[in-house]
Amino acid sequence: MAVIVFVNGEKQELPASSTVQSAFEYLGISGKHLVAELNLEILPRDIWSEKKLADGDQLEFIGFVGGGGGQSMKCCAE
Repeated sequence: MAVIVFVNGEKQELPASSTVQSAFEYLGISGKHLVAELNLEILPRDIWSEKKLADGDQLEFIGFVGGGGGQSMKCCAE
């Protein structure tokens, strides 16, 4: 059995018992400076392994990149 979720806007089929953390690992996403947003809610990294995914969930992994020369922080999806 599988769960169908949208990760960074793309439809993904993941194992049925997937959590945010297992999706991160399963999809091979990397980066220490990422946040996860599940259905418009920012999740602290320490609960990623507890938050189970359900069909139709919208999951975004967002990375923050510092600008140079006094620029403000820029946000980009990885």
